[in-house]
Amino acid sequence: MGFLILWEKNQFLFYSIMSYHQSFQKSYIYTALWLAILGGFSLGAHIAMPMGFGWNLPPFYQIWVQTHGHMQLIGWTGLFIIGVSLYFMPRFVKVPLPYQRLTKWILVFITTGLILKTGALFTIPYLEAGATTSFLTYLVRFSAALEWVGVVLYLFILVILFKRKPRNYKGLKSVQPFFAMMITGLFVYSSLHLLQYFIFDVAIRMPWSSLTIDVFIKLVLFPVVFAFSVRTFPLFIQIPPFRLSFFWFGIVYGICSVIYLAGAFYDMPLHLDVAAKILISFVILILTYHLRLIPKMFLSPRHFMIRYYGEKYLKNRIDSGAFTRARPGYYDIGQYGRFELLIYSAYIWLLIYAVIEILRSVSQLTPLSLPFGHDPVRHIFLLGFITLLIFGMAQRMLPGFMKKKGLWSRRIVLWTFLLCNLAALGRVLPMLLPQRWLGGVPEIHQWLMYWFGMSGLFAIIALILLLVNLWRTFRG
Repeated sequence: MGFLILWEKNQFLFYSIMSYHQSFQKSYIYTALWLAILGGFSLGAHIAMPMGFGWNLPPFYQIWVQTHGHMQLIGWTGLFIIGVSLYFMPRFVKVPLPYQRLTKWILVFITTGLILKTGALFTIPYLEAGATTSFLTYLVRFSAALEWVGVVLYLFILVILFKRKPRNYKGLKSVQPFFAMMITGLFVYSSLHLLQYFIFDVAIRMPWSSLTIDVFIKLVLFPVVFAFSVRTFPLFIQIPPFRLSFFWFGIVYGICSVIYLAGAFYDMPLHLDVAAKILISFVILILTYHLRLIPKMFLSPRHFMIRYYGEKYLKNRIDSGAFTRARPGYYDIGQYGRFELLIYSAYIWLLIYAVIEILRSVSQLTPLSLPFGHDPVRHIFLLGFITLLIFGMAQRMLPGFMKKKGLWSRRIVLWTFLLCNLAALGRVLPMLLPQRWLGGVPEIHQWLMYWFGMSGLFAIIALILLLVNLWRTFRG
């Protein structure tokens, strides 16, 4: 059995190559899916249906909204990203995961905190002030602290992992600012979320709720998702490795994000926060362009390979037979279904998000009036971009993580593509298109609102299909 010797601070560390990395922990994926189905998306559906069909909103509506948002960020996207990163990142930096026994406690702390806090928050408004509400208030704070501990343990492991990477390893440099933002943003988000439960009344909507969502979107989700895209797309979508260094784009994006978020506390001179948001959106557009997904979508596989690889490379692949054995334009033979449709549509949603953010920012600096509020724009990003990307990458990457040769059902991939886009369109369009834009035809607006009411149900069905597909795949 061979050994890999790493020199660090004048000490030799020996790792057995046969037991070099921790196996994939599918419990994170199952937990994220169940929390999304029974928690985040169910709460969202329970809010959207009354709004879409004209029913009475649930009592204590603000708590529903607040809990739905946090459950989606930490319970759905957060646990999914944590589970994948604990498997992927050690292999990326070529170092075993440190403190592997802590990984199960990360999941226990975050999940327990989410469940206890949600139950307590929904119980307090129905009770009169007394000993029980006082106990539940402390339970909310204790649960938020449990979540914070779980997040901090995860970040601690990541920081140690990055510190142990080989000194001559250059694969991380291009995306290093994005991972640094993710670590910083996740700590800031979880700390603000914890702190507000000790400062404000837990029975009301938290005043920092909007700020924490912006922190999570700007400093956690986009940086980590883009970094993963840069490292995995050349492996799965047959696009050439990126020659452009994204390092300085990450620095600019990070500085602008901090300026924009600081605008929540300070009145920025010369509208610096608005200008920063415009620059953030342009950076997103530039980075998406350099991923080469747009030409990949619209060029034939042959023309794409000639344009980005060269005719010699195409000839060699044809001569070797690889071009005819694999699915045209991809490295697989179809065993993962049309997973790329989910990825392509996710990045189309991201482009829409960036353009609308530019328009909204310009409207703040000019007399131009646009009816785009925070809610639909955030759902374009979270439901349209993030959720669709998770669906696509999960059905492509996770079977390989579990050493499976393909998905149990390729048809489910197509169904999740259709349902997720139906959910995103239904959730966003009625909020983006006011009734006055529809030519005075209230019937169209009414049907759009019915679609809005059903959007949460479409998403839940898609999640159940994804859960079944992954479960059967992992068991196979």
